[in-house]
Amino acid sequence: MLGAYEIRDVIGHGGMASVYLGYRADVDRTVAVKVLPPHPGMNADAHARFQLEARTIANLQHPHILPLYDYGTTDDGVLYLVMPYITGGALDRILRDGRLTMDKATRMAREIASALDYAHRQGVIHRDIKPANILIDGEGNALLADFGIVKLAEGGTGLTGTGVVGTPAYMSPEQAQGFELTPRADLYSFGIVVYEMITGRLPFTSDSVMQLMLKHLTDTPTPPSEVLPSLSPAIDAVLLKAIEKKPEARFTTATAFADALQQAASSTALPRPSDDPTVRLGVGSETPARTTPRQPIQIKLSGSSAPITVPLDPENPTPGTIVIQSGGSGLSTPLIIGFAVVALVALVALIAVLLSTRSGEAPQTTNTQATQQAVADQQATRAAITAQLPPSFGQVSFSSTEANLTGDSVNVSVHGFPPPSAGTQYTASLLDSESGERLTLGRLTVDAVGNGALSFIDEEGRSLPLIFDTVEVSLESTTGEPAFTDVRFRGHITPLLQAAMQELFVASENGARGGSLLETAQRDANAATQHAGLAAKATNLAGRWTHVEHTLNILLGGEEDFDGNGRGSNPGTGIGLLTTLDRISASLQNAVDAEDTPIRIQSEAELVRVCLENVRSWSNQVIELERQTLTVETLEETEDAALRSTEIANLLIPGVDQNQNGVVEPFEGECGLEQIGTYGLIIASLDLYKADSDAP
Repeated sequence: MLGAYEIRDVIGHGGMASVYLGYRADVDRTVAVKVLPPHPGMNADAHARFQLEARTIANLQHPHILPLYDYGTTDDGVLYLVMPYITGGALDRILRDGRLTMDKATRMAREIASALDYAHRQGVIHRDIKPANILIDGEGNALLADFGIVKLAEGGTGLTGTGVVGTPAYMSPEQAQGFELTPRADLYSFGIVVYEMITGRLPFTSDSVMQLMLKHLTDTPTPPSEVLPSLSPAIDAVLLKAIEKKPEARFTTATAFADALQQAASSTALPRPSDDPTVRLGVGSETPARTTPRQPIQIKLSGSSAPITVPLDPENPTPGTIVIQSGGSGLSTPLIIGFAVVALVALVALIAVLLSTRSGEAPQTTNTQATQQAVADQQATRAAITAQLPPSFGQVSFSSTEANLTGDSVNVSVHGFPPPSAGTQYTASLLDSESGERLTLGRLTVDAVGNGALSFIDEEGRSLPLIFDTVEVSLESTTGEPAFTDVRFRGHITPLLQAAMQELFVASENGARGGSLLETAQRDANAATQHAGLAAKATNLAGRWTHVEHTLNILLGGEEDFDGNGRGSNPGTGIGLLTTLDRISASLQNAVDAEDTPIRIQSEAELVRVCLENVRSWSNQVIELERQTLTVETLEETEDAALRSTEIANLLIPGVDQNQNGVVEPFEGECGLEQIGTYGLIIASLDLYKADSDAP
């Protein structure tokens, strides 16, 4: 047994952890248990860091991130993480059988990109993106795993800023040099993974870990089209930009990379890389540019009887010329080196300076110092914010059991609760702090490590987060009715956030006839879709213009005479879909910007913002296409614009499963008004803090 988990089998062993097949009987769940071995430096501070990192990982909630169910530490110092058991295996096993099709590669890239960008918005850097950490579920969806596992292992080894932790085959140049990492280090590793998915091979290989790390620093990667001639110059441009040596030359986000890849894959006339000033490395010529051949240099390390010879001509690397080798091949296993890593990092950094100097370039010390200072400032800001927050002991979220209900279901998930003493139990309840009305959710049972969960459905189908602003967990006697006087944990919704939820879901003075803003937006979106369709089906130009006028007025608001018949009409609410979208944005932004709004809620609000932007973008496209039909003389000339307008209008409410994974997600170009109902409730989620803490 490991905590509450029965260990049934060994799944595999890695460089930083072993993975076991586990089973938890009380919830009848089969899981994967990742065990980090004990380390001599694992003191109380290290255990505290482990708890903090594990909680950070557990708070990452995204459809393409493998969730963390549980974590803990045994009495003998063994750290373990509990995750879902995924039967589909990892991407590295799939790649052993060959490269992916372009469609599959671009779809998977979009899924991974969305997960990475989400994590980066939460201030989390993965540090070890590689195929082995991308799991494939039974439906073929990609799940990014092992978030923070490198950071946890790094903390356990006692390494500091001079440590190099990661997988050399996918390691960014700045990671190889031991620099502080930014999200663009993940983007580099992600680019290497996508390069491998599409071509079936890595851009850099070597039998030596040091040689491999040096190649990431010095070598020009082979253009993908030289590996697979069927690939276009556009694919070359995108992939090579993703793995630029300098972080600032890469894509700004993983989604920007995935979008560019999708566009390149579907285009036949994009410019060659040499035509794109943002893509360097000499790619695009008939013969790929290489670094200028140089003579080997020798560096003598302290305590070494012989100098280390380093070949500086990437065109003609000589195997075996580096004396310091890693144990085994080590190319697909995360590299964690003890004291020797200091020498390795110093050597790699020195070589980077020598290379830039010998090639006639001045070392970029000023830029490096500025970058490191910027990173340090960002980390200091995040640390200051985190330090001000008391630790969270769980979360309360709301969901809907039916489409016509809003937030009638409550889910409570807690961790780290002290076990209740004999004769007592935890009871969860919702409270309206103004009226004093209370709703008892039920008994909250926790296990030996303080983890527990509770679900509740309101029989009256009420919108619970709009009625109750506080959740409390109190310690009660196991006999008799709860008194709710010994409150141990508490969370609350801010008044501005509750007011925004009220406007979005129930009623607003800015809604049609006092209705909710979401209902008003859906009514106009449905009307615009209907009239765009009627315009496309019209059999004469006058009829088409009539419905074009209706569509434009529904989206813009007002009653303008677009068809020139002397009167303007609007069969919608009269407010205008774009106006209602602006009002939803303003209401949410006002709540999110409040000082007492938790940071996590600010991040969750991004999901709704993305959906609003999608609907706004589609509405503007429809407006542009409908206006085009007013400028032509014949029905035939308006046909293409009318049909395209109808296609786009049909996205306004349901959105579109652009990445074809079976779910319309809160991504750019996917979610619509329908998903705002789902993700709007996520904003109302509550964090649980100790009742006596200075919680936000």
